[in-house]
Amino acid sequence: MEKEARQFFADKCVESAMKEQDNGESLRYAITGAGLYYIESNDNGVHNYVEVIDAIYRFYSLNPDIDVPNEMKNAFEQMVAFPGSLPRFYVILGAIKYENRNEVEGISPFTLDIDHYMAVLLESVKKSNKLKDNPQAYELFNEFLQLIKADREKFKS
Repeated sequence: MEKEARQFFADKCVESAMKEQDNGESLRYAITGAGLYYIESNDNGVHNYVEVIDAIYRFYSLNPDIDVPNEMKNAFEQMVAFPGSLPRFYVILGAIKYENRNEVEGISPFTLDIDHYMAVLLESVKKSNKLKDNPQAYELFNEFLQLIKADREKFKS
């Protein structure tokens, strides 16, 4: 799928999710690529959470009267509480890292509690039947945690 088509589809997914006003549940599906919200990525077949998060920023800039920051916070709370399978877990980690980088670069219109989400996510993994005994989940978590820390160091003022 071409970049313009991915952007268009991401914009429509976010518009649809935001119409629901369901405390972030539909936005969580859009960010993680659940069901009809899946957007193909060019390189690895993983859901393109980057396009969705960028679409959320565009939606917020056009609709400042809608409480997008609260919907975003609720979506992240739900994502980290239910990490699901290893591919879904990877997407969640990627979305957290991308949001963190956008915050430290001053791109994101939101400030989310990334440290809180990472802590909750680790606890959720320890309780998850699908992930708790999978060493790859812990390796991924630690890798992304280091990437988040590196982004913060790189863009420290």
